Amino acid sequence: MISEAIIEQTILALEEESYYQSYLESLTTNQEDLFIFYQSENFEVLLQEEYDLMIFMTLVIFGSIERSIDKPLDLIPVKKIEDQEEVHWMMMQQANSNTFRDRVTIFFDKSKEEELLAFVEDSLVLDDESSISAVGREILFVNMSAIIECATR
Repeated sequence: MISEAIIEQTILALEEESYYQSYLESLTTNQEDLFIFYQSENFEVLLQEEYDLMIFMTLVIFGSIERSIDKPLDLIPVKKIEDQEEVHWMMMQQANSNTFRDRVTIFFDKSKEEELLAFVEDSLVLDDESSISAVGREILFVNMSAIIECATR
């Protein structure tokens, strides 16, 4: 299980622009299929801020996992992510609540990576300063939770 401390260390490292760019280039090479997937029509509805947030959360998730295992992750096939996303969309749709927080509770119940999920959920909080849409929030949560699941299995 990835600790909150590792996630915080990763976020701090990514705040340094040179590290951010270097890690983004490295991850784009190592997980090329994922970044091609991010260019697909599935993500065309995202606002630019949402897309940028998706990239940042991806860097934090991969960076945190790689810090915890002390090596780069193997390539995760897009098909595996798409299949997991499909399962997660079904879980989201079957939730018996209208509130986002209640609808994502099931993901926490079924995952060993509660801290990574909490990071994603916290990143998607709607407030006065955020321009994240309700649709974007769901797309990002489902995508990030699928990536977490695929990367930590």
